[in-house]
Amino acid sequence: MFGDNKPSILEKQIKENLFWTFTKRERRVDFEEDYKKFVELCIENINDRINYTFINILTTKQSFIKNIIRKLASSNVSYIYIKNNSFIYIFDGFEITGVDFNAIDFIKIDRKKVYRILYSKNNEVFFNTDFLPKEIKEKIINRNRLTPYFKTITDNGK
Repeated sequence: MFGDNKPSILEKQIKENLFWTFTKRERRVDFEEDYKKFVELCIENINDRINYTFINILTTKQSFIKNIIRKLASSNVSYIYIKNNSFIYIFDGFEITGVDFNAIDFIKIDRKKVYRILYSKNNEVFFNTDFLPKEIKEKIINRNRLTPYFKTITDNGK
């Protein structure tokens, strides 16, 4: 199973992306430390795998914005996180797109129209992160763009 690389009690990494640790009963301190490292590693892997695009409404071509609107109105479900009613993160299953809601106000687009588009079809729109475990909330506090991705996992796990 392990070939020439036999596991050692001193080395927690067996292979790339394969680790071991003690159980809570054996060595709780090691378990908790390894668990935190594992959560961080998973979030880093997700962050590296998912493409993120910030759309500056003030400088982006109108045709590109129309494509985003068409995608939101399509039959595919998008997960949309609206943070503090000022920033929108949209995950369509492949990539995350971020839009500054305040910039939308600046160019005099009615928020009601934007909300109508966001709530169209089967889109899942949410405003809080209550569904996230505490450990993940603490780790993604500066990476809010990952929130809609985690929402897809929790919804599909039900």
